[in-house]
Amino acid sequence: MSKKILGLDIGSDAVTAALVVSSLKGARVESAIRLAFQDGEAVEEALHRCLETLHHTMDTSGAVCVAAVPSADVSFRNVRLPFKDDRKIRQVLPFEIEPTLASSIDDLVIDFQTVSSNGHPGTTQIIAAAMEQFRLEAFLKTLSSHHLDPEIVTLGGYCEAICLKETSDTPGCWFCVSVGPCQSTVCIVDSGVILAVRRIEARLDPKDGLENLCRQMEHTRLFCENLNHTDIVPEVVYWAGEQVEEEAWESLIAERFQCRTEKTDLLKRPDFHWAPFSGQSPAGDVRDSALSLALIELTGAKVINFRTGPFALRKKWLEYKGPLLRTAALLFIVFSLGFLQLYAETYTLNREVQRLSAETRAMFTDAFPDVGRIVDPVQQMRVKIQEMRKQIDLAGSPDGEKLKIDLLQSLSSRVPETIDVEITRMVIGPDSMTIGGNTSTFNAVDEIKSRLEEDDLFQNVTINSANLEKSGERVNFRIRMGL
Repeated sequence: MSKKILGLDIGSDAVTAALVVSSLKGARVESAIRLAFQDGEAVEEALHRCLETLHHTMDTSGAVCVAAVPSADVSFRNVRLPFKDDRKIRQVLPFEIEPTLASSIDDLVIDFQTVSSNGHPGTTQIIAAAMEQFRLEAFLKTLSSHHLDPEIVTLGGYCEAICLKETSDTPGCWFCVSVGPCQSTVCIVDSGVILAVRRIEARLDPKDGLENLCRQMEHTRLFCENLNHTDIVPEVVYWAGEQVEEEAWESLIAERFQCRTEKTDLLKRPDFHWAPFSGQSPAGDVRDSALSLALIELTGAKVINFRTGPFALRKKWLEYKGPLLRTAALLFIVFSLGFLQLYAETYTLNREVQRLSAETRAMFTDAFPDVGRIVDPVQQMRVKIQEMRKQIDLAGSPDGEKLKIDLLQSLSSRVPETIDVEITRMVIGPDSMTIGGNTSTFNAVDEIKSRLEEDDLFQNVTINSANLEKSGERVNFRIRMGL
């Protein structure tokens, strides 16, 4: 899966950017640009203009941004502390450097990088960097107005040295100089550790600009030697940034430091696993000041980062807190409606089951009135039906069975047509038959009983009940006959 990284170097005279895309095949520079400030243009106005141009020139959507502030906005201090724990260092560092700073410690953002202690066992030497909070706040606000929210905010002219010390072809001791038109940044590296970072105020004028720069580099070396109690003898001076007159530059470096010079050229160093170019080089002006920032994110190198304390990067879920809460509320409503629908359907089914159970119970009671205790009417009905089938099987062959049609025919023929009778109920069992109905008088009930006794199909005809209706007009009866 590819990853886009935007290295954004905000200098005192230009904005430099490099867009790097990392994939399984390696990293490649997709585009790069340098946008210079115009003469007489206010810095804030120029910065907005350059960022707006950058927004329309590069596709930075989804890119991780690493930005650098001008080194002129940052103060550096080398400090020794008697412990190594980062948490303790962060607690003590503000009080340690406060006497050496012009601003109140409460108005500063501070971060540090650990340096190995040469000649001072048991202590930790660190490079502390401090930046005024209002400058950092204005910087982040300006980037945010152009849809940029850097994960790392470090200082310009410093990340080139961080990247170079990760390569395999650098010597034991070397300098890295980021050359600017008005000021430069020098880093002194020994045995893979950055010993000092200093900002040098030196204008690159044709007369003695490089001479002033080399002189202050010499002062920085002497400071570093005194601090670490060791000789600093560089084997090479790497440089990046503004174009300089290379012959004069090489001559001055050789005279003062007795070593050679070399451009940083991070794009040509194989340690960063650059993908091979397909046809042509990346479009744009690729500057190591911006490219090194992208490599910091790509390699995961530890750098000074001012996004700490109140300026710490918000967690990703906090950026989408509003949409996530709205989505959670919507899901809650959907699940609530689903639960209510499930509850309503379950309640309706329970009511239907209760209704069917009541009907089944009533049907069983009507079919088998002699059963007093009903537990499971369906199962009990199955048992009763099986018992009736067994009784039918034991009664004999089908030749001796009395057909229901014969019973109905005998009943119909034996009841005189002159009798006003209405049969409302008839139950035919294996050995008996029961009829129920109503007629006009009790004598009519006796007459029906007498007529049925005359038929050979019926035996032991008895009147189970004969009752006068409340209206007094009809007599309800029930007659049982053996078969």
